[in-house]
Amino acid sequence: MSCPSLHRTALSRIQRHKLKAPLTPVTAESFATWKRTRQEKKQAEQEAMEKAKATQRAAGKLTGMSGKDLFEFGGELYEDEEDGGDEDWDISRLLARYVG
Repeated sequence: MSCPSLHRTALSRIQRHKLKAPLTPVTAESFATWKRTRQEKKQAEQEAMEKAKATQRAAGKLTGMSGKDLFEFGGELYEDEEDGGDEDWDISRLLARYVG
């Protein structure tokens, strides 16, 4: 019967030896710096994605939107028909509310 922790220890040693020098030691400060940089990068990517989506919406190009995007863009567009399905609506008025 083999011990799983011994196996994991041996596996981690093997993987550690595969790493190439120079390795950066992880300290609380270096980790905090890395994490802050990573979060800033993710935030910048998210803002760029939102800006691109806003540009597409402004241009009237609604293709390629996910279900979540459609819901966030105008969830009331997809109400149940029981709530009043016979009403006429104007998409330009709705778009003006969300884009403008």
